[in-house]
Amino acid sequence: MNVQDIEARFTKAISEKTVWDSLYQSVFRMTMPNRDSFYIDENIPNNWENTRLLTNVGCEAADNFAARFQRIICSDGQTAVSIEAPEFMEDTIDQRQLDANITKSLNACIVNNLSNYLESAYDLVAGTTVCFRTFDLIHRKFYRVPVPIKDVALTKAFTGETDGYYRTLKMKREEIPYTFAELDAKTFKLNGVPTTESNKSDVVELHESTIYNYDDGLWHYYITYGQELLIDRSGITCDFGSDFWTRKPGSTYGIGVGVKALPELNQLNALRYYSTFGLMFRAAPMWLVNQNHQLDYDRLEMKPMELIPVESTGKDNPSLTPLTLGDDPNTQQWNQAQMEMNIKSVMLAETIPNQTNQKMTATEIAARTNRLNTVSNNMVAVAQHMLEADVRWLLMKFREIPNFYPEGFDVKKYADGVRITLASTAVKNTEQIQAIATMIDMFNVAAPDGSLTAVALNKPKYANRS
Repeated sequence: MNVQDIEARFTKAISEKTVWDSLYQSVFRMTMPNRDSFYIDENIPNNWENTRLLTNVGCEAADNFAARFQRIICSDGQTAVSIEAPEFMEDTIDQRQLDANITKSLNACIVNNLSNYLESAYDLVAGTTVCFRTFDLIHRKFYRVPVPIKDVALTKAFTGETDGYYRTLKMKREEIPYTFAELDAKTFKLNGVPTTESNKSDVVELHESTIYNYDDGLWHYYITYGQELLIDRSGITCDFGSDFWTRKPGSTYGIGVGVKALPELNQLNALRYYSTFGLMFRAAPMWLVNQNHQLDYDRLEMKPMELIPVESTGKDNPSLTPLTLGDDPNTQQWNQAQMEMNIKSVMLAETIPNQTNQKMTATEIAARTNRLNTVSNNMVAVAQHMLEADVRWLLMKFREIPNFYPEGFDVKKYADGVRITLASTAVKNTEQIQAIATMIDMFNVAAPDGSLTAVALNKPKYANRS
């Protein structure tokens, strides 16, 4: 692939992404206003755009969604996955021991990144999460770093999998040869111009394109500057990864729970804003000031306690006259509490609430159970895909560890066919199920509302482990 083809794909991917930027920006503003956002002053928590957010229901729902997703990734902080060799491989004691050793190493890597999985869960509120993976061979540490969705564009293969990642890198000219091992700092040039004292601090924009090549079956990593190709490396694995909440057929980007709740979030926030706006003017109205001259339209500002000079119309006019407003709007038709419940339900933050000391009807129990199953099934499917991709990437990276695999072991064949199970959803044996059932019965006797049971099941020693 030549530089013209790379740049053409880069430009097209960035152009198609702009359609989604405004949608994702709205979701971040309503559910995660102080998180990495699309605003210019993105590092200022109290950006002026965020001051108009008058409800925290979206933020609360996003927190609950992310925390629940992270618990599915790893519920006890120790074990995230278990693996078994592909069915076509012989089931021997040595093979089972190898599977156990690999599983131990995988879990050590994944558990070390639980905070980053939580960050990815927040991105799933909008619908798309992207990460960059690295492996420190010396310390045997795995780093799964979320990439802000505003900074990266994607392309999709006909199979539905992502086959291209594109983003702009900004760095000083002098930093470029030290960032990429393929470049020599002594001979490095950009478009034939060497780095000098006068230009070394210049900030330049590089295009980073990671593209799957269907001809050779490899991932190619390119760095371009204008029409100059600086880096061209390839490998069988891709250091980037992407996951989606749901996707419309043919779409490159995901549709998250925040997108689905956005209309009602906007409606609730607007209702809160204008209700507060009206209350301010009733508590501190604007005043017309009799100063014997005409109304100065340049002086007119709509804010509480504003003094507006106007022309006198008679000797009996008072010196100060409050500017009256219309009748109070009928806001009773807007049930804000119901709107909040609807938002939380759409964002999978809450199900039918179980009120303390109140028996639930059979219909309410069935509805609650169905809702919980729906939430769990959706999250488990996305978490399974996310961990499978990370596990297969790690299995290939473990080749760099001396003597990690037996001599002659086909790692790629093993990685492609390995069976991966989430520890949080593993099927338990009869003895384990009976022990948990007995524990639940004891807690339900002590607290019939189920609150004690809910707390206990979230504790590490009672977590859902195989």
